[in-house]
Amino acid sequence: MTTAQLSVGELLRDWRERRRRSQLEVAIAADVSARHLSFIETGRSGPSRTMIERLCEELEVPLRERNRLYLAAGFAPVYQERPLDDLGAARSAVEAVLTAHEPYPACAVDVRWDMVATNRPMELFLAPLPDALRQPRLNMLRATLHPDGLAEQVRNYTQWRAHVVGRIRRQLYRTAADGLVELLEDVEGYPAPPGSDVEAPAVTARDGALPVLPLLLRTSLGDLSFLYVLSVIGAPRDVTVDEIAVEAMFPADDATREALLAHQPRMSAALMRAGCVCADNLETMSVKAQQYAAEVLRREQITPHLVRLVLGGPGLAGFESTGIPDEWVGLVVPGQFQSRYYTVRSWQGGELTLDVVVHDVGLVTEWATRTDPVGQTVTITEPKGSYAAPDGAQWLLLVGDLTAMPAMARIAETTTLPTRIWAETPDDLPGYLPETAEVTWSTPPSETSSDLAAAVEKIEWPEGDGYFWMAGESSQMRAIRKHLMRERKLDSHAYDVMGYWRGGGQKRQPRSVDPGPVWREGKAQGLTDEQIWQRYDEQQEQQ
Repeated sequence: MTTAQLSVGELLRDWRERRRRSQLEVAIAADVSARHLSFIETGRSGPSRTMIERLCEELEVPLRERNRLYLAAGFAPVYQERPLDDLGAARSAVEAVLTAHEPYPACAVDVRWDMVATNRPMELFLAPLPDALRQPRLNMLRATLHPDGLAEQVRNYTQWRAHVVGRIRRQLYRTAADGLVELLEDVEGYPAPPGSDVEAPAVTARDGALPVLPLLLRTSLGDLSFLYVLSVIGAPRDVTVDEIAVEAMFPADDATREALLAHQPRMSAALMRAGCVCADNLETMSVKAQQYAAEVLRREQITPHLVRLVLGGPGLAGFESTGIPDEWVGLVVPGQFQSRYYTVRSWQGGELTLDVVVHDVGLVTEWATRTDPVGQTVTITEPKGSYAAPDGAQWLLLVGDLTAMPAMARIAETTTLPTRIWAETPDDLPGYLPETAEVTWSTPPSETSSDLAAAVEKIEWPEGDGYFWMAGESSQMRAIRKHLMRERKLDSHAYDVMGYWRGGGQKRQPRSVDPGPVWREGKAQGLTDEQIWQRYDEQQEQQ
């Protein structure tokens, strides 16, 4: 008999036995006779709503399971289960905790450790994960211990998996949540990767060792050590709120603290460029970037896949370049509400030049190729950059696909270091890169894939210290990070690798509803932006 088929009395007895409490003990605590409780459990008496709630409080039954008890008793469920976006102050509290914890990683998870939201440092640690582990939702425990996840980075894998197995078992005992049995079986079945037998400090206070088991990670920032703190929202009256917990990772040693503090600007820049946001549309909180209204002055088709846009006008009067050669800006085009990030090809004489890669479909593609954008106004965010060649670098290696060409061109134009470039592009680009650089050209195997990872593994690296910069398709970048860390053993200051786009073997799919006409029609009718996008959402739901 399944849980859904059990009577309310059987469900209450199951929770009482799960808590290992006698009928008499629960009856006294709930201020009800033991005989009456016995009658409820055997089905001879039916509990009222008040009695169900009183017993659930005493037995610490989760809100989701309380709703099942109400349904089993013939009542409507009492507790709503709303999306986090609709939870007002509760959502704000989660956002505030995640943001305030930066530059240390933190995430919000549900009762099964499925990811609800992350802050920016946590997203950086999760960036190498393959898409398969992100579907249908990223599970924090699977991501950490799965052989295709972060398993090879966990130095004390055996210890940490044993700890995680204990956590899942305790959660199963406490909540009886669906999916936990399957999660437990998966985690127990994962093989330990080779070289993961590092022992964490013993649990003792005599020699100053940590009184907790730390998570030991091998990362591009070096070997890091973390402990975690759990936070929950008090007095929940909604199922979603009841099941959310924030897991905040704290440095367990000075080396970890110093590494994260030193790399805070780079982490922020890399994530902004990748467009990383939290799961379920709960965006990572950050200071809102300065925005500028720019007019499209000129448009030039450089190749079938590359369009140059030159922006200017009085709206860019306050715009200032960072001076970082791979700097980028967010671009919001008319009729859209989402930003896309593009490298600044140049900023001279009050004119901002962006070279935009175009595809069959896309937010900016449809605007830049199917209409005449000249004279239209776009929104630009303040620039950010991440290129940071270390002092003493003797050479520079640049690797990228067509999306990285503007950055590689600008870097090569401004550096004094001997520079080699590996460029993977579908079109010929004579004269795009400076003659001072040694360039190796290649063609991508398809529009949605790349061979750059294989090319990097064949590179003959120069002698001495230098700087490696690479950008392109995300899965290629993940492979290269592993190669640089494990094979080349490069210091984290010696390279910068960023995913600019995500492939997967299929062409990008057009939206079922084009927001452009909806936006133009709404503006013509005098609607506010909020009203326009409400109309857009309604049309999406009708598809």
